[in-house]
Amino acid sequence: MYSDHTIATEEDAEDFRFRIYRSQRQYVSVMVLPGLQPEGLDDLRLDRFCRVLADAGAVVGIPELPTMKRSIMARSVIAETVVASRFFRKMIQGEHQDSFGVFCISASSIAGLHLVRHPEVGRFVHRIHLFGGFADWREALRFAMTGRIEGVKQVEVDPLSLPVVYMNLLCVFPNFIEQRLQLPQTMKDCLVTYIHRYVANTWEKPHLKHPEDTRTIAETLYQEMEQEMLVKAVDRHHLRAVWMKLCAVEDGGHQPVHQFLDGLSGSLDGELQWLDPQPLLQHFPIVLDISHGRDDVVVPHPQAFQLGKWSPSNVTNLFVTGLYHHTGVVSMGRLLAMLLELPKELWTSIQMVRALSRLGDADQFLKK
Repeated sequence: MYSDHTIATEEDAEDFRFRIYRSQRQYVSVMVLPGLQPEGLDDLRLDRFCRVLADAGAVVGIPELPTMKRSIMARSVIAETVVASRFFRKMIQGEHQDSFGVFCISASSIAGLHLVRHPEVGRFVHRIHLFGGFADWREALRFAMTGRIEGVKQVEVDPLSLPVVYMNLLCVFPNFIEQRLQLPQTMKDCLVTYIHRYVANTWEKPHLKHPEDTRTIAETLYQEMEQEMLVKAVDRHHLRAVWMKLCAVEDGGHQPVHQFLDGLSGSLDGELQWLDPQPLLQHFPIVLDISHGRDDVVVPHPQAFQLGKWSPSNVTNLFVTGLYHHTGVVSMGRLLAMLLELPKELWTSIQMVRALSRLGDADQFLKK
């Protein structure tokens, strides 16, 4: 059903896996870009999604992007996506296909948009679908902690998203660790390493619903981290307090993040400009499909409408539905609560699936 390959990257970049799914019917080609996925290609949801696409007649390629596997929003994901695209195009050329569609999951939406604008490989992407993508990265961080949209509580968020927020702030903003956590800069790499271990063991795991379920994991990792940090002048009591808060096991972890985000300037600049999708969407050259679930607990659904406003209306299709959240279908209780809205929701979902079915079809794009 699938085959794994290793992409050898240039210079000091990290080699990574690339998986290709095939079935007996192969009509179109689609590359799937995963979001923040600590399990990489071993994530069962990704595997299931790619198998469905392959069974429908697509040659499906999915890279295990190192940046996304680390659950970090770093510019390196752009270069990784370009390398993956070159490899996928090489693999499908032998099947008389020269272009492909791209399906982006959540955080990888920005990488997909950069790919379309790439002067070399971008011209081989004929359609792109953003599922749960963001328009404002910093507001998405806030929402992942609070579930509030314009100050009003909209959804119950996953409290275990907080460590992911911390990990990104530590990696993207050099002064965050000293300014808000009162820890030495020399601790950053070690702290990020242990946060990632915690995230990999706890985030989006069906059997872990509450931080109390993860206290033992947090305690174990803290003991390991403390042993590693013995050679450095660190207040152990303060370090433990910070660790338990950023793991969301103890209260108070949100406050330093909000205070830090409040102090940032209004627009993304410098090293963060790459996270702004607005300039990438101006005069967008290909068909763009945007899908979002109203019950998304990581990226607020109004950001889908913002992406739609920034992109040309003649190439953009927008689907916002209450049948999906960030990682799948909503619960039966949620479906019953929106019973009167189901006909409209089902129609939206049908249109979204139609767009997905056209994702790898270059002929459909040319006809349009």
